Amino acid sequence: GGSWSAPARAYRSRPAFPTSDRKGGLFETIRSRFGDRFPEVLSRPETLLSRSFVTRHPDAWRDEISPWLATWKQSAARPTSTHHFCRWLHDQGVLARLYTQNVDGLHTHEDLFTATWAEKVVECHGSIRD
Repeated sequence: GGSWSAPARAYRSRPAFPTSDRKGGLFETIRSRFGDRFPEVLSRPETLLSRSFVTRHPDAWRDEISPWLATWKQSAARPTSTHHFCRWLHDQGVLARLYTQNVDGLHTHEDLFTATWAEKVVECHGSIRD
């Protein structure tokens, strides 16, 4: 048997912290915290996390947004059973690469981390843990 690559979305589980429009989620928090200063995030909160936003607002990104993201609900976030399952597939030698659109960085969380595992994880949109 050969190895295969799997998109993380194929193994969906409850997120470690809400990143969408759910009450208390990241997008709702971005709207309420930054919407007055950056009106574009009211309709598209993910804009705050984009390279183009960082380019347009480098001082705000460096001094306020990046430090805030680095602490946003991360201390309690832990890998779910899905994250552990993906790591187990890697350990069994059947997972060649894992692509994830999640920005929570939990696939490379310290509870799962090894250098060989981290090399297999592709965080397509980056990670707020960086």
